[in-house]
Amino acid sequence: MSETRNHHYVPQGYLRGFAHYPPANPNRAKFLAIDLIRGKSFHTSVRNVAAIRDFNRIEADGHDPNALEDAYSGFESMAAAAIRRVEKLGVFDGDDKIMVLNLIALMATRNPRLRKNWSDFTNRLYRVVLETSVATEERYNNLRKRMEATRPHAKPLAQMPHEDFREFVRSDRYVFETHQNNLIKLELNVFETVLKTLFSRKWVLQIGDDQAGDFVTSDHPVVLSSLRQSHPGVGHGLKETMLLFPLTRKCALMGTFEGDEGVIQAPATLVALANSAVIARAGAQVYAYNESFKYLKHDKMCAGKNLSSDPDCRLRAMDEEEGEADR
Repeated sequence: MSETRNHHYVPQGYLRGFAHYPPANPNRAKFLAIDLIRGKSFHTSVRNVAAIRDFNRIEADGHDPNALEDAYSGFESMAAAAIRRVEKLGVFDGDDKIMVLNLIALMATRNPRLRKNWSDFTNRLYRVVLETSVATEERYNNLRKRMEATRPHAKPLAQMPHEDFREFVRSDRYVFETHQNNLIKLELNVFETVLKTLFSRKWVLQIGDDQAGDFVTSDHPVVLSSLRQSHPGVGHGLKETMLLFPLTRKCALMGTFEGDEGVIQAPATLVALANSAVIARAGAQVYAYNESFKYLKHDKMCAGKNLSSDPDCRLRAMDEEEGEADR
């Protein structure tokens, strides 16, 4: 079993598709990382990004804590090989399609953004339940009796006067934490639902032509958006939505429920438009082969070398980070 503690929520094998490295030594893969929060760019190894300590660690009797991480690593290696074949052959079909769609579903459901949203929702829900449980002195006394009977360690707290306990419950002096096992269970449950919607989409493989420049990716590369300005809400199962997923620096996938499937040569404008969508949805960092990529802003082509100092992109990233913190 693996003893690694640095768990990638965006797989290294996937990230290598945007990096440069000696073919005989993929572990030396490096690329350009643009940090939109800090406003700086730097060259780094794919090992150093999109990872959190013990992110996939589980606590279960009789199971290695890294059992899930090891299982993910094995699948991610096979998915990375499938992506390389799709890029080489220019075909998105068969077993490789199945493997890649599973990878997209995994990254759509296993990421820090979604975990934080679930944790915040659970915290708010439990707080409402607790506040309701102590809203009156009668309810509080009933709760206290149950606490004394089932949780002896909570007895000192249960002896607090009703008004003091209710004031504590309404305060910001505590938080409910969701155990990581429960978060992982939620991810696995949602995974199957998301995967079914991916198989229902019509997929177009976009291959950048010689003058198109490179696609970029990010720490949140599954980009879901609405095709209707009058209805901006998005969901994996909603019609008139588009899912964009950069496969490598030379190709990307676009999936909708409407339209046709196929393969197209993507001109520079389409690649830049895809890059803009990836940048807008990034959690904090964008990853690129080098700084020569392009992106669109206000219908104008912008140079990748200027992204780290682009005030619009930095403000959007900071707003996203603050929004996640407030949820």
